Amino acid sequence: MSATDSQARHFSRRLSAATQGLHLPSEDELLHGMSFFRDDLGEDIREYAERLSRRIRKRGNPALASLAAALDELTVEQSEDGVQCLEKSLDDVDDVKGVPVEACRLRCRYYLASFGDPGAAASIAGEAATQALRGINGSDELRMVVRALAWAVMARTLAHAAKVDGLYASRRSLSHMRHGYERQFEATIQRAVRPKEPEPKPAVVDDLAVGPEGEEPDAADMDGSVVVFTSIRTERRRARRHGAPLDIG
Repeated sequence: MSATDSQARHFSRRLSAATQGLHLPSEDELLHGMSFFRDDLGEDIREYAERLSRRIRKRGNPALASLAAALDELTVEQSEDGVQCLEKSLDDVDDVKGVPVEACRLRCRYYLASFGDPGAAASIAGEAATQALRGINGSDELRMVVRALAWAVMARTLAHAAKVDGLYASRRSLSHMRHGYERQFEATIQRAVRPKEPEPKPAVVDDLAVGPEGEEPDAADMDGSVVVFTSIRTERRRARRHGAPLDIG
């Protein structure tokens, strides 16, 4: 089994575990297309908030009180406003060992993009493009390029939709829309890189069907096909040389 196949099988197992509620996807796995915890955005937010809140409260650091409070709020209600509050609370947190500030910020961006925030979607598009560029020689570079492009189109679509009063799309609809963009880009790229079929070679003309220079070839037209009787042509040549009549029976 190749390294690529092994990685794909590993990702597939973790994806299955995530949808069953046995594995909380990392930020990198979400960028690579893994489903949310229990295949639900709200469930993923709640599970992540509970786990990180426990880690922070064990430290007993007063400087992390606002972050812990924002996380606790998300364990109760998994809303877009709650995620925005969590992201804002990260600005007040200094570098603390063991607190994944940047990873948490990226996860908040991903959550907000999934809620339909155009700015967050553009940010995720840039992150996915950066990941694709870093692994340009890897096995997953095409899929990451596709995801980056899909998120970019999604960001533009959401920005236009935000200008329309009363327009609402559910989270599931947004997810289906993004996956639709991914399929379109993937199909387009695959068509572009697919090897072109060789052009058909021109038909080869049989030299025996062409008479000597200045001499008409002998042929009979049968159903649109040309049939050349080379034996008759040979007899005619002999008859001309000897001055004898040609007997063709």
